[in-house]
Amino acid sequence: MNLPNKQKLDLFTEAYNNYYPVLYNAICGKVRDTHDTEDICQEVFIIFYNKFETIENHRAWLNGTMRNVVYDYYKRKGRKDEDINSIIEDSSMSYVNGFRKARL
Repeated sequence: MNLPNKQKLDLFTEAYNNYYPVLYNAICGKVRDTHDTEDICQEVFIIFYNKFETIENHRAWLNGTMRNVVYDYYKRKGRKDEDINSIIEDSSMSYVNGFRKARL
């Protein structure tokens, strides 16, 4: 799909407005730092924008990318794989597919 720039921007903005608060809450639950949460959200949405036209399921893609970016965040901080997986899994108990149940 090759959307005109205005249409792409409008669709991206709609998706951003729908998913940013949910993604922010999910990431904050995993990293527990608002500044790092904002940075991770920004990174996820930059990647999302660049791949926007090829993504069929925005929610699933954002969830998977969020997990990968959070994983990379902890790797850069020197955490071991087991610790990272534990953090991601433990904090996801209150989430469904990475998003707060209350927001669905």
